[in-house]
Amino acid sequence: MSLAVSEAALGIFMFDNNSLAGVVDRLTSDDFESRRHQIIYSAITELHGAGNDFDALSVAEFLDQRDQLEIAGGFEYLASLALETASTANIAMFVAIIRQAARQRRIKAAAQQLIESYDFEAAEKQLREALEAA
Repeated sequence: MSLAVSEAALGIFMFDNNSLAGVVDRLTSDDFESRRHQIIYSAITELHGAGNDFDALSVAEFLDQRDQLEIAGGFEYLASLALETASTANIAMFVAIIRQAARQRRIKAAAQQLIESYDFEAAEKQLREALEAA
């Protein structure tokens, strides 16, 4: 679901440049799960930040100049995102879904890191000592 929502959001941004204005301060490239989508969104926000209009062709050119076009899926992929654009009215909902999914991935990663860094042997030793002392 998150992948389809990300694709829809990127398509909307390229279809209607004004749709980015309301979300650019709340959405980062790291919020996108797919590396390809992170690259595309970074290109869009860089073009936007420079005051340039952007569509699939200009984003493709921008990425090609940085040797990232193929990593981002190529021109055909960018064009498909723009052509299969959902209603721009849904962009706020799409951004909320992308951000929520990003939060969940970050929480899962933090929990995994805690589990991996936990010293089970020390905990087992403490538990054994506590049981023996009881």
